[in-house]
Amino acid sequence: MLGDHLLDVILIVLIVLFAVSGYRQGFIVGLLSFVGFVGGGVLGVLIAPPLVTWVVEGEAQQALLAIVIAFLAATFGQLIASSAGAVLRNRVTGDSARALDAAGGAVVSVLSLMLVAWFIGVVLLDQSPIRALSRQVHSSAVLRGVDQAMPLAADRWAESFDKFVGGTDFPKVFNGLGGEPLVDVGPPDKSVESSPALLNARRSIAKIVGTAPDCATEPRQRRIEGTGFVFAPERLMTNAHVVAGTEGSLSIQVGSREFEGRVVLYDPSRDVAIIHVPGLRAKALKWDTEAERGDAAVVAGFPKNRPYTVRAAKISSRQKAKGPDIYRSSQVTREIYSLRGTVEPGNSGGPLLTEEGAVFGVIFAAAMSDQDTGYALTADEVMPDATAGRDATRPADTHECAD
Repeated sequence: MLGDHLLDVILIVLIVLFAVSGYRQGFIVGLLSFVGFVGGGVLGVLIAPPLVTWVVEGEAQQALLAIVIAFLAATFGQLIASSAGAVLRNRVTGDSARALDAAGGAVVSVLSLMLVAWFIGVVLLDQSPIRALSRQVHSSAVLRGVDQAMPLAADRWAESFDKFVGGTDFPKVFNGLGGEPLVDVGPPDKSVESSPALLNARRSIAKIVGTAPDCATEPRQRRIEGTGFVFAPERLMTNAHVVAGTEGSLSIQVGSREFEGRVVLYDPSRDVAIIHVPGLRAKALKWDTEAERGDAAVVAGFPKNRPYTVRAAKISSRQKAKGPDIYRSSQVTREIYSLRGTVEPGNSGGPLLTEEGAVFGVIFAAAMSDQDTGYALTADEVMPDATAGRDATRPADTHECAD
């Protein structure tokens, strides 16, 4: 349907218009305009964070003002550079030189359009409150073609701006415009939430509470909360971003009982942590590595500090996700499940369960543009850490906070 590809239609029309406009203004003006726009945009991205935090207080207002500053800086840079380009173009003489300049102008104009559209798409994909707009960006064949051609440096530049304007409790899953387009597998079957096997699994799922002294912006310690599950005797698995920056013992709450635990394995690249909990006798959950598209699943944990909650989900796809680690400092590739279901802060580190109470994977993120889409590391992906951490006892360094 045309509605599903409306953004691509608009972009194609813009490509034609920009090509004609670029042909008329020429290569010199087009190139300098492009350089001025990008240079101004980079300057805007650099000055926006400290400036907006000084001017306004609310996060939403800061994000909006940061976008406006970056756009105005880019426009101002383009205006100055294009004026200089017009002066230089007047010095181009000869029919052949002018024809070459015109053709080059069309190419540069289209390339500049694609770069700006891609950058805006990256920001809108995570930050737009309009779900339909985010879906258009995610499914755009034109933008995905541009995304594949973008160098890693461009991803990091967009990432630095996206990180500032879009605070989130989850790590970023993908570079650029993300992974495979979302597959509609239909709504989850709510009846799986009452599966008898899930009652047994509940005894092996824990709430994790701790403090991260250096993570708070105020003069107090930040309380961290998440979910974990027993995968080996006295060992819990959770996400690295749940325990990042914590010091000392963690409070491990299983049912009505409370234990102390310490992180003994910390993998910020994969986003996995292992906690040793002496005295914990809960049964280890089994792994299931055979999830397929459409399979019923359950997200289990303690969302937003609420009591233990299970929510029906459905496997959407299994894919290799290329994206940043939890510190957004290096690039990693992780095997993940995308799933149809609700994932909230607090679910991080919890198991993605089968109807029989086995573990498909580890919940670690949610799509910012779609409240019904979450992500889990597959059982195969976390198995190396499970093997390395099942007998570990020495405390591991949890590094700094993962913002």
